[in-house]
Amino acid sequence: MRKSIQAFILLVALTPATAFATHLDEGLSVAPKGGLVFDLAEEKIRAMQGSAEAQYNLGVIYHEGRGTPQDFTEALKWYRMAADQGSAAAQNNLGAMYDIGEGTQQDFTEAVRWYRMAAVQGNAIAQYNLGAMYVRGDGVPQDFAEALRWYRLSADHGNADAQNDLGAMYEDGLGVSQDLAEAVRWYRVAADQGSANAQTNLGRLYANGAGVPQDFTEALRWYRLAADQGHADAQASLGVMYSNGVGVSQDLAEAVRWFGMAADQGNADAQTILGLLYENGAGVPQDFTEAVRWFRMAADQGSAVAQTSLGRMYASGRGIVKDDAQAVRWFRMAADQGYAEAQTYLGIMYETGRGIPQDLSVALSWYVLAADQGYPRAQHRLGLIYDYAKGVPEDDAEAIKWYSLAAAQGYSASLNNLAWNLYLKGENAAAEVFIDQALQKDPESSAKLDTKAHILAAMGETSAAIIEFEKALKFGSVDYVKSVQRALIEHGYDIGSADGIFGKKSREALSDCLTSGCRLMD
Repeated sequence: MRKSIQAFILLVALTPATAFATHLDEGLSVAPKGGLVFDLAEEKIRAMQGSAEAQYNLGVIYHEGRGTPQDFTEALKWYRMAADQGSAAAQNNLGAMYDIGEGTQQDFTEAVRWYRMAAVQGNAIAQYNLGAMYVRGDGVPQDFAEALRWYRLSADHGNADAQNDLGAMYEDGLGVSQDLAEAVRWYRVAADQGSANAQTNLGRLYANGAGVPQDFTEALRWYRLAADQGHADAQASLGVMYSNGVGVSQDLAEAVRWFGMAADQGNADAQTILGLLYENGAGVPQDFTEAVRWFRMAADQGSAVAQTSLGRMYASGRGIVKDDAQAVRWFRMAADQGYAEAQTYLGIMYETGRGIPQDLSVALSWYVLAADQGYPRAQHRLGLIYDYAKGVPEDDAEAIKWYSLAAAQGYSASLNNLAWNLYLKGENAAAEVFIDQALQKDPESSAKLDTKAHILAAMGETSAAIIEFEKALKFGSVDYVKSVQRALIEHGYDIGSADGIFGKKSREALSDCLTSGCRLMD
């Protein structure tokens, strides 16, 4: 799913020196990484005697709370003693404590100072951390070229995190010319070491065919390796592949399972997708309340898609009490992030005065922001505004422009409206092309069948026009039938009242009207 240079800080573990394995029956012993056993009291004696290694190990013991209460202040003290004696591992961990603000005030400049001391000694973890500071611009001016230099040094020492991030820099062209093949190479080196981040990134490149031939089976393999390590982005990506049947047989239940794993870890993308699945009853029983719950989790993390979806639920009153003001609030959060769908919904709320005072000029501005991103629904709304002079002077050319942009993306309503406007201009051959495209998408739409019938009648194909009107009357609502009857009455036909029942008199009037070239609806 997402690729990013890692935002965490690496700490050096306890020194795996077998000389520190001491007596289990004397004092307090702890088991550091690697299964080694340390006697805390004995380590303190050695540390007080000036052993940098023991000082460093005490720092780790207090830092991690191994066999003693966690104490960042005490950890900082021992790390500093070891660091002042030149211990690169202690210098790195001391830098990390300043970086995070553990046991001391956060101080990026001091963090950089200690990272650099360790890095110049060849400590791969410190080199990685220093590179990350240059990426973030914390404690030093942001400098991707310098970050790349430190990442490469760390990567060359076999640090998988640096190898992954080096791949990310090649992929994005940060501090170096973009080179997807080189990105793949570094991701693979890290992935082969078991880096879940790199496995996820490699899976994504295979899925997208970036730097490697597109290969969904290979993408699935790398995603699964990372997902089995608990990587939330990889789990969400597996969910997408099972949901869409890409690289694997479609299995919505399996998709839901992977989305659930990722969502339970707080992955906002997975939470949003789960919300959509519950909203639509795909792979799970339809449950609007559950949809709202997942949308809210993701929305609270800042997901624009989830914020928009939550706004929709408030606007429709599905799974939650209908509240247009709340809908506006959530639409605005997402719209302020530049999300086109939310900008369009916010424009509709301003246009209709729902949850906010009506303001057509503000509605127009939101539609323009979304339409300029190529969002077809916003382009269609702009077409309607100029077509029906809603807050602006009527402008057929501007309406046709916006309808055309949305129609070019296959937006069905714009295809219909574009066809109608061309029909009104007498450009029936072009109008027929667009209405046929619209009917391919929605063959039972009474509005589109009505447009088709008018175009055929204008082209002199009366019999065909009547057939299309009959379809429109069949699929249309009672209100649509009444509107056709009212139009016939306005043209002077005696069909009785517009009662919504299209009987013999109405059909005879319709045939005569079309034969004579009248327009039922302008």
